[in-house]
Amino acid sequence: MKHFFKIFLVFLIGFASHMDAKPYQDIHISVSLRTNVHNVTKNIWYPTITAALAEASNNNTIEVYRGTYNEAVVISGFTNLVVANMTSPINDVVIDGATFANAVTITNSSHIQFGGFKIKNAVSNGIYLANTTSASLVFNYIASNNDHGIKLGTNSKRVIMASNNIFTNQGCGICMWNANSNTIQDNIISRNAAKMNGPYAGIAILNGNGNRVLNNSRIANNHNTGIGMWGGPQNNYIQANTIISNSIAISIGTTNYRGNIRNNVVTNNIMNRNSVGVMFEAARPNRVVNNIIAYNSQSGVLFRYEASTNVVLENNMIKSNTQTGIDIQVACVGIENRLNTIRGSSSGIRFMAGTMSMEKNNIMSNSQWNMVLYQPVKITNDWFGSTIASSIGSMISNYSGYSNFTPYRLFGRFDITPGADTVRLPSITWMTAISSVSAATLKWLKPASVSGFTRYFVYRSTNGGYTNLSQAQRIWQTNDQNVTNYVDTGVPKAGKYYYCVTSLDDALTYTNEAWYSYQAAAVVGTYSIIATNTNLSYSSLAFNAMSPTNISFVSNIGSLPCQVIGQLNDFTNQSGSYVWDVTNTTGFNRVRVDCMVTTNATPTSWFTVDNQTQNFVLYTTLPIQKKIYLYTRVITPSSSSSLGPYRSRIRVQAIKP
Repeated sequence: MKHFFKIFLVFLIGFASHMDAKPYQDIHISVSLRTNVHNVTKNIWYPTITAALAEASNNNTIEVYRGTYNEAVVISGFTNLVVANMTSPINDVVIDGATFANAVTITNSSHIQFGGFKIKNAVSNGIYLANTTSASLVFNYIASNNDHGIKLGTNSKRVIMASNNIFTNQGCGICMWNANSNTIQDNIISRNAAKMNGPYAGIAILNGNGNRVLNNSRIANNHNTGIGMWGGPQNNYIQANTIISNSIAISIGTTNYRGNIRNNVVTNNIMNRNSVGVMFEAARPNRVVNNIIAYNSQSGVLFRYEASTNVVLENNMIKSNTQTGIDIQVACVGIENRLNTIRGSSSGIRFMAGTMSMEKNNIMSNSQWNMVLYQPVKITNDWFGSTIASSIGSMISNYSGYSNFTPYRLFGRFDITPGADTVRLPSITWMTAISSVSAATLKWLKPASVSGFTRYFVYRSTNGGYTNLSQAQRIWQTNDQNVTNYVDTGVPKAGKYYYCVTSLDDALTYTNEAWYSYQAAAVVGTYSIIATNTNLSYSSLAFNAMSPTNISFVSNIGSLPCQVIGQLNDFTNQSGSYVWDVTNTTGFNRVRVDCMVTTNATPTSWFTVDNQTQNFVLYTTLPIQKKIYLYTRVITPSSSSSLGPYRSRIRVQAIKP
């Protein structure tokens, strides 16, 4: 029903007695004046929201039309009440609280729906709630209030704040004080928190439990912090928010507002281009999981001022933060880093004090250091972008010592997607390599049946030691798990080579590879020497002496170090028969040959050739392109001088050492 104000105008036309009386006429004029606030349930119109609320009842719907309402809207003691702009653009329905503490106050109520307004200029808060449950604050523009955009006071719970644009408030965009089980979702919260002395943020959770901050498309350019959890908040859930260009994206705990901050979860958020991504101070068990923390001007994750305990950092992509990926500046206890990728910063992790565990992290491609360690920490189960120990060690600044950093990964970095398979297969326990001149024949034992096992890699290196292998040294692979042998005919040059084999699973993006098998060595190549002056001639005058003409040079011209062996060929006494005797040089026709080998022209000691027809060792290991000097002499008794002259030839041969 509309209010109609009727104006009745009666024109009485009278004439003098000389005139006849005429009948009068009633003229009815009806004017309709509609105001801008409509109680739809009661079908009554009001000039202000306050007037409508004064006559409203539970279960009413109040629709507010275009206009600026210079009033303090107070909703108190209602249940199931809707107050909303349903037809006009939000900027056209304004609640201006310029002279009021709060532009909108909702207290002692439940199931309130309030939305569609531009709320501005309050002396304190744009919207203030206390002792209110199950309210919805949706589709509001809340701006330029002197304190908070929305403040939830004590005993406010199950309040949904959704699809609001909250900006340029001097305090927090949203402040929840001792408020539990509330939801902040799909809001834009920006350019708030200009006040510097206090716990101000785009969103501040002070002592509240069980609150959820979800899917907020933009928490940006807030002067202090994007989201702050201070005092003693517990079991809060921060998920799928974009938090950019704040001083700190998320702050968990603070020395000034300390408390039992525990069991809060930060997950699936994007925290880019802040000064710091996540900062911890005096926080208890909390989890930061599966976030992107990138391009922040200082640190991706920072622990400072007062120690935090039992914080879990898991499955996060922490990249391209200017100074440090993870910076632990205080003696924290029980920090767990697992399955994070930390790359592209000046330093990947700086660990100054406390205790920290590392498991299956990718720490690589940081410009100065992958890790800066002031405290010992076990880092064996991580991937540093290499399997070569010297390369890994060169990127770790070690101030206090660290444990063995033998790389856990062989194939490549870990898949940090939550739930991904990151367990490598068992190692192959037996392998052998058989040497030959042209190839190395490898054989290994198939591992026991393992879920996901699909293939083998074969590695070859010129140096022993497991930590010297890389993917560049993988020479062969097979996708048939029943193939357990390989012949390597492709060695680049002759020499000694070390082989090992690994098994791999069927993961697609990031393959899990077994640790190296037992390492087997094989020698592949040629042994070759050249000898000069091996035809030996002894005159009858050369008893028990050596002649300069009997010096030979033996040079290794092969591709491998070799052993040099000799054999006397065609030893003759041109004057008659003789007896070879290595122990007794007295007696008729007794004779033997002595040799001397040196690496220079300086004589050393003689040795006797035991048998004139069998091989004897001249030199145990002759290096490549090296030579030896070989001297020979014939030993006879002086009484046998008539037996000369003697002639012979020494046959020299190179074999494997």
